[in-house]
Amino acid sequence: MDVHKAFNQLRLPTSQSKRTFQIDYEWRWPNRTIQYAIDYASFHPNQASAESKIKSTLALMEQATCIRWEEVTDPNYPYHHINFYGNTTSCASYVGYIRAVGQKIWLGPGCLWTSVILHEILHALGAWHEQERPDRQGNINVLFENIAPYAVYNFAWKHTHEYGPYDLGSVLQYGLSSFAKQSGLASMSISDTDLEYLISNTKEDLSFYDKYRVNQYYDCPATCSLTCLNGGFEKMNSVGDCSCECPDGLTGSDCSQVDTSAGCGEIIDLTSPGSSQIIEMTSYNTDLLCTWLIKTPTDTTIKATVESLDLPYSTNNNCYHFLIFKDYLIGEPGKQACGDTPGAVYSKYIHGNHNMMMIQFDSASYPDITPGAGFRVKVEAIPSGCYSNPCKFGATCQEGSSVDQYTCTCSEGFSGQNCDEVTASATVRSTFEKDYAGSIFQQDPTSAFWWSILSNYNFDGTTVFPNSGQLFAVMVPYLRVFYLYTTTTVRTEAKFEAAERCLNMTYIMDNKTNTNWPQYYTKILVTVLDGGTVLNEYTYSNHTDTMWRYALVDLPAVNDLKVEITGVYGWNTFGMDDLVIIPGPCGV
Repeated sequence: MDVHKAFNQLRLPTSQSKRTFQIDYEWRWPNRTIQYAIDYASFHPNQASAESKIKSTLALMEQATCIRWEEVTDPNYPYHHINFYGNTTSCASYVGYIRAVGQKIWLGPGCLWTSVILHEILHALGAWHEQERPDRQGNINVLFENIAPYAVYNFAWKHTHEYGPYDLGSVLQYGLSSFAKQSGLASMSISDTDLEYLISNTKEDLSFYDKYRVNQYYDCPATCSLTCLNGGFEKMNSVGDCSCECPDGLTGSDCSQVDTSAGCGEIIDLTSPGSSQIIEMTSYNTDLLCTWLIKTPTDTTIKATVESLDLPYSTNNNCYHFLIFKDYLIGEPGKQACGDTPGAVYSKYIHGNHNMMMIQFDSASYPDITPGAGFRVKVEAIPSGCYSNPCKFGATCQEGSSVDQYTCTCSEGFSGQNCDEVTASATVRSTFEKDYAGSIFQQDPTSAFWWSILSNYNFDGTTVFPNSGQLFAVMVPYLRVFYLYTTTTVRTEAKFEAAERCLNMTYIMDNKTNTNWPQYYTKILVTVLDGGTVLNEYTYSNHTDTMWRYALVDLPAVNDLKVEITGVYGWNTFGMDDLVIIPGPCGV
């Protein structure tokens, strides 16, 4: 069981806090140093193995990041520190620095694996799950209907620092069946099942991008002055040494060289759309690890076609000598190819470094196996109109034949070349079933905190579920210190054809109050604008007895219609669902 908790401090508003509140770093441990204790008795009778596994995992963290871990042995140590505790059935941690003496990381008997300990340590450092990232749509599909009710909070959509691309190989990414209601059900899915190995692989270290995120969040390379190329990044380890962390297959102080055996491998620069090159080994020796780095212009992607293939494999389809195609993220392991069937095509994802792909050849893992006839791979720079993500509001993008050609397939209600227009007769919605994908209302990224998208939430003692479907939006501040009357806004960004319309907003609010400061109640502002000119503003501040209600707002026929819904955080918990803009005035 993976359980995570966070603490918030609510404070009264000040004029300064309203102006300058930024994304929160208060969850970081101070001075990049963490004292820790191991409750040895709680790991009985496996104290020695628990100590070894915890300390070896902390050594990995110190090699990869600037966080120093200092053990304390005094059982009455009076200062803030982490306590590794074993007498439990859970694998669990608080999220971030909660300013507690003996902040626990719970590691039950089934938790003493490197990947699990890394997972919980990252939570303690301030990280949420990968599947909770705000950019998860298009990377992972959460199947809420299949998740055990007690665990759905582990799949909530949260306002987090993204720090690099979504990473299926992160130690913070749950397995695709984690917390499913029953055996055989999936709790998540991905569109390319060939990438499932990234999630299911045994992990004995942080992923390349996990390391990057900790270095960024704790500002580790602040005093470094290195330039890291080809997807590498600056890092500082726990003793203050700066270096470039290079994707596997690259080397050099700035990641500018391929790490390859003599006589094979190179950096291939395809300088124009449509250009190509052949990678070929028609005879080879064993004990080779060859690396080719393919780079193309920004407005292209890369396609690798296996034109011939004869590489040995076992009767169980275990590759003895094999090609590796890194077509997902250059910092993650790639797909293997062996055997004697050519024709496979590997196209670089528009994700991370979309115009950079690595291909490797390994005949070293099984040096006693007789070589095959080799391989021939054609790599091409493919024109891409989709690389800049021109299709909006959850639309999908299909490549055309040149760098400025693409076709968008729009979500329901949207139209136009980029799916960012709404005709006079169209109905558009925000149901939050796919987070903000296909949603007419989008989160304002400049808000001090963001609406969370949840499957249920506690409203002053009452568990509230969506008005319809699996998800709804709730004002939940994931900030260490939080000021009452801080605001968060969602707004329309599509181009509306001028026509009368009606907004139907479904919402819910509990009746919680505070007798000392009753004036800080939650309220919702609906603002109707023509461009930057405010036409009308409506305030909703009455509780709904924790029941779903709806409000209708007339939207006039103007040339540049925009609608904003702003939550002003107070004592009451507020949620919204099924925001619908329909043609014609309300009540008709």
